[in-house]
Amino acid sequence: MKNHLVARPGVSVKTALSRWRQNLFVFQGTASRSEFWKVIGLWLAAWIVVDIVAMAVWIYTLHSLAANPPSAQTGSIWEERAFQVWFGIVTCYGLFWLLFTVLNAGLGARRLQDAGTPGWVFWFCMIPPGLMVVLILCALPEKTPYAHPGSLTQER
Repeated sequence: MKNHLVARPGVSVKTALSRWRQNLFVFQGTASRSEFWKVIGLWLAAWIVVDIVAMAVWIYTLHSLAANPPSAQTGSIWEERAFQVWFGIVTCYGLFWLLFTVLNAGLGARRLQDAGTPGWVFWFCMIPPGLMVVLILCALPEKTPYAHPGSLTQER
């Protein structure tokens, strides 16, 4: 089968990232738990950085607005500026979530197939409660045991 990927348990972070990058939109085949969780771990680290930056911007905005409290004339401008910053942060979170979902769809589908679940179930992570279900399914052990790692090859 063309573009069929065979899962490799115990891959390194470098190998996991390489396989993820090369097979972004490949939905056939399987991905091991270690391959999946190493990539998701790096995405989580990126999420933490985005979260820290967003909270720093929000705190700075509130601090600067608190230094100039609203008056009768500037009340609506003060509230509008706070809303604009809040809306920008929420938009950044939404774009990051969408980017995460689209770029990890192939990897998630392959991981779910390795665990014996249909790959299309990964799209449930588009809704927050569905993300928890998908992550639990991705944590399940593989459906069939792996052969010796030296005998696994990637077909192109």
